Amino acid sequence: MNYKTAAFLLLVNICLLGYLAYSGPYELRVDDEGQVTGFSGQLKEFAQGKAFWIKQLKLVEKEISWEESWPDRQAEFQLKLDQIVSDVESLNKEYKQNYLHGDISESDALRAEADKLNDKANELEQIKINRIFEENRQARIKELQQIRNGILLRIEKDFGDSND
Repeated sequence: MNYKTAAFLLLVNICLLGYLAYSGPYELRVDDEGQVTGFSGQLKEFAQGKAFWIKQLKLVEKEISWEESWPDRQAEFQLKLDQIVSDVESLNKEYKQNYLHGDISESDALRAEADKLNDKANELEQIKINRIFEENRQARIKELQQIRNGILLRIEKDFGDSND
């Protein structure tokens, strides 16, 4: 191998190491046992040392916070959605009063009854979906807390402290 090739390879390695040392991680690369997953995760951990673990701890805490804030975000969304539904129902009622005159036909009455039954079925299905979603959310929070504990143990074991 000649001098230029060796210098080029050395430069590429230095650039790669610099990238690994100062970039992300932008996603969790630690499992619930505190082990780094993936080859690139292991490279970043090698290059960054304690900073890698601090970044992972911040990421997992951010994710836990996001998951735990779901009920508040859902309530806010539901409030906005209820306001929209109320506005549409009000406009629909106003339209019927202003433009539809006379008795409703039997087919309109049957359609209204079918819509009520459909709404009830949708409501029951949504309750089931919400229950499944909540079970999955709680499982994810538990998993993230285990990952956080693994990270804290790893920081304490490898670096002698759990706070930075």
